[in-house]
Amino acid sequence: MDRILLISYCVATLMIAIEFIHDYINKKGLYSLKDSLQTLLLLYTFAAIYFTVQFGVKFLDPFLNQYLLPVTEKGWIFWISLTVIYDFLYYWMHRLEHTPFLWKISHIHHHSSRYLNILTGFRSSIFQPVYLLLFIAPLYLLGFRTPEIFFMVTMNKLYNCWVHQQHLKKVPLVDLLLNSPANHRVHHGRNEIYIDRNFAGIFMIWDKLFGTYQEETEKVLFGVSTDPEKLKFFQVYTLGFLRAIDSSAPKAMVAGSEMPTNPATTTRMSSNDET
Repeated sequence: MDRILLISYCVATLMIAIEFIHDYINKKGLYSLKDSLQTLLLLYTFAAIYFTVQFGVKFLDPFLNQYLLPVTEKGWIFWISLTVIYDFLYYWMHRLEHTPFLWKISHIHHHSSRYLNILTGFRSSIFQPVYLLLFIAPLYLLGFRTPEIFFMVTMNKLYNCWVHQQHLKKVPLVDLLLNSPANHRVHHGRNEIYIDRNFAGIFMIWDKLFGTYQEETEKVLFGVSTDPEKLKFFQVYTLGFLRAIDSSAPKAMVAGSEMPTNPATTTRMSSNDET
């Protein structure tokens, strides 16, 4: 598992580097220095919490094994089952992250960038590792244990990174079955028809079953109403609370009142962000 994770991290880093160099040469405006540094700040904060939680939870395994037999046969059925079940649980976690409370304390960080690029996939919801435990609890009851569960959590997150891009347009078969760049651009859109759609991590079947699927049918407008680049650097941590508790905080931009240089990176105003 460690080798697979290492290769996956290397591939993700290479993809970011290629996209960044391509953007720099062609001046597409997909990256911003301050935005990228804020993404790294959120990523490192998330990683510190994530690995702390993982380290603590692994001590539960011996206790659980006394009462619940772990799955010992780790063949294809084991890994396919874990992939599908966790993706189902991730769908519901992600959907609940778009409710006002989890949006403001955590998930707004991920959506706050006005630049949709592969690095944005690492712009993490920093407190997600804490409430993640509630959603992975059923996996422990089914006999899965910490190393395999957190391996799948990490792989699901790494899969989600490549779909944060604007280069690859529609790929019909892929879009039909999987979370793809076209499907995930919809999720990051502030367009009326795109708000709170396409929550799946890997398999789009969950959105189609539960009525949250939306095909990409019009140009996507990205971002949230408050532009993080106009805030002080570390205010990106408190983005969800600024307008609620600080009357001196920057006012929410009215959609269309102020556009970035690149029209593909317009601000997004989620229904959860309108307060």
